[in-house]
Amino acid sequence: MNHQLAAKTYQEVQMTVSDRRRVLIMAFEGMIKFLRQAQNAMREREIETAHERLVRTKQILFHLLNGLDMERGGEIAQNLKRLYLFLIEKVTEANLKKDPEIVEEILPIFKNLCSAWEEMIPHTEGKLEEETRSPVKNRPYPGAPVDTPAAASTHIQAVG
Repeated sequence: MNHQLAAKTYQEVQMTVSDRRRVLIMAFEGMIKFLRQAQNAMREREIETAHERLVRTKQILFHLLNGLDMERGGEIAQNLKRLYLFLIEKVTEANLKKDPEIVEEILPIFKNLCSAWEEMIPHTEGKLEEETRSPVKNRPYPGAPVDTPAAASTHIQAVG
């Protein structure tokens, strides 16, 4: 009986960790979609649509920002915080100026972050046992992949 309970618990934890990664991927895919829609709306002079899509992008960024665990995340959480604040600033600037070129400048950052999370899934799904034994204090947030720091640092450095 204990073996069945342990197996069920393992599966639930595995789904939770995997689901968090997938949610992050969906968040970045959504922001990329909204940014492209805003860019097109700006070019078509559809000001309300552009504004709404950029506001939605900022809402997701604020959600990601508020989800950072600064105590446990250390340097990676600090870097992500700076990156998210930079992106919020640029999205706000694009919205105020209704400038599709500003959106064009930041789209690669969103794409790189999304790709980083996508690449991590196949490499980390088999590491659940290692991840659950790893100290939580070394992760940017509870349940973060073991190799998040390396991937995040690479993409943050590209931003400057």
